[in-house]
Amino acid sequence: MLFDLQQFSKAIICQNKKCGKEFIPRNKQQRKFCCEDCKKVFFRRNGYEKTKARFQQIQHAEVPLPKNLSEKDKKAVKLYTKNKWGLGRIARQLKESKTNVRRRLIFAGVYKPTPEQNTLAKKGTGKFSNVLRRERVIKRKEEWRHRVAVCLWNLRHGIEIKVTCKSEGWGSSSIWKYLKDKHRLLRWISSHSSNFENISNHRLVRILRHRIAVCLWNFYRHKIAVETFCHSKGWNPSLVWNYLHRSKAYKKLKVLRPAIVANALQYENGRKYDWRSKKYATETKFQDAIEQCLKDFSITYEREKKFPKNRSRIDFEINSSIHLECKIHTKSSVFLKVFGQALQSKAAKKEFWLVIPEDIKIHEDQLEILEQQQIHVFSETDLPEKLAGRGTARVQTKTTGIYGLCKCCGKKKALMSRSPGGDARSYCVDCEGEIKQRVFHSGQNRWIIPQVVSVN
Repeated sequence: MLFDLQQFSKAIICQNKKCGKEFIPRNKQQRKFCCEDCKKVFFRRNGYEKTKARFQQIQHAEVPLPKNLSEKDKKAVKLYTKNKWGLGRIARQLKESKTNVRRRLIFAGVYKPTPEQNTLAKKGTGKFSNVLRRERVIKRKEEWRHRVAVCLWNLRHGIEIKVTCKSEGWGSSSIWKYLKDKHRLLRWISSHSSNFENISNHRLVRILRHRIAVCLWNFYRHKIAVETFCHSKGWNPSLVWNYLHRSKAYKKLKVLRPAIVANALQYENGRKYDWRSKKYATETKFQDAIEQCLKDFSITYEREKKFPKNRSRIDFEINSSIHLECKIHTKSSVFLKVFGQALQSKAAKKEFWLVIPEDIKIHEDQLEILEQQQIHVFSETDLPEKLAGRGTARVQTKTTGIYGLCKCCGKKKALMSRSPGGDARSYCVDCEGEIKQRVFHSGQNRWIIPQVVSVN
């Protein structure tokens, strides 16, 4: 049931006698009538009575055409009687509403609908039905009154409107657009907002609320673990967990929608296998360290250099001839962006360098591809040696183990053997010595011992 503060107001009776129902006024203008239709009916009651009397008169008698018909009346009568046009088509031709066209035909005495047509209006079922549209408008207004009432009720108990909207999943900006013309409500809100002026570090509280809301949204919608999302944004996960570990609502949500295992372990696996830097949480901090190194060598550079033909950027442009990009992890999705930036640098006839922290390793196959594309890769410690004109060592590489089903011994999650080119084979490392005595059977899809058939 919708919550509405208007139920505490005084109810009055609609002055339209045909309606006569009790209602609660929503604003100053709504003091006499419950809706706009009742207001129109009340002020046009004399015209409605004349039209109704004229309609009853022409249904059972032949009435001559009046002499004082206007040009539009004559045109409407001709289209209705001779051309057999409908009311909608006549209304579009005369650029009027169907109600005005029907009124013209009634006073001309030619509007005589059949008994099937002369019934009460039924509820519409079409996409553009006015009856259904009116119901949607009323329902939308009731929902808006409910939202404003809940926000004001919580504000009275010391909870901000923005916090209430986030907890309910509403847009706070739309609530304020609804309230901007309500001066009495704005004055009431300003008088009840003094509870938040005494909060220490109010900006930090807002930042923490924003981070918690974003983490919970990604956890609920995409099942991304809180630690994974915090590290991707460069936030401290413990700051968010200090609030969440006391939240009963989060514990219930975690039971109903558990995070995906791959996402939950992504943060720890990245640190365990040295794909992500432990020294730098964000690329900005790593860029600051590289910038300090360039300042020590007194090298002219430009940070966040834009490409001339698009909105892409490069981290540093050194001496107007070298583009330098910084990355703190070696995921494959990151290196796709590196390839795109390298192509744009080559188009601008610039040399491209890639710098990574010293505490991470790069995939061996990725390094080979980068060297083929003439992309120079340096670690954090090798960059000063390169700037000084001395030789540099090759960056640390690591080969990732591939685990799968061995088609020789049948082990699950076994470390698979690799070919000299680095491709995974169909048998594990333990079966490398036995594989020479076996043959692969395509029907059984596994390695088997060949059977010797004796011929008599």
